[in-house]
Order: sequence, then C-alpha cells, then structure tokens
Amino acid sequence: KTKDFFFPTELPGTGGNTSCPNSPASTSAQRTNGVHNPWAPRGVKRSRAILELEQEHERLLKDITDNRTRINELLHG
Repeated sequence: KTKDFFFPTELPGTGGNTSCPNSPASTSAQRTNGVHNPWAPRGVKRSRAILELEQEHERLLKDITDNRTRINELLHG
C-alpha cells in the first residue's frame, strides 16, 4: 500500500516571512536558489523514520485485525 505525503513549504501563520534564517519559507527559497541547506539530510531522515513508523503501525493494525478474526472464529466456530 503506497501513501502520498504532502510536506508544506510554509507553516500556517508564517505568511511567507523569510526574515528568520531557519523558517520553512527561507529554507525553501535557499533550495531553489541553489544554496546548500544543512537541514535537508535531517529532514530526509525524519521523513524516513515517519514512513517506517507508519508502516509498522499498518502491520500492527493488520495483526490486531487478524487476531480479532481468529478469536471470533474460535469463539463462534
């Protein structure tokens, strides 16, 4: 099961203010201007970690569903 993720380039309430050097709008502008962004690798690692957690969550939900089905079969079968 494939999931699509949307990562906004601006947080609500920032209004595109790029005066803060670590603001999402500022780092987005730096990426488009070819400036190296030292936070990008950490963001990629965080995205991978989130994806792994979501996959584990899906597996656990499937296991719970399978266990419920098996219990119902044993009780009612």
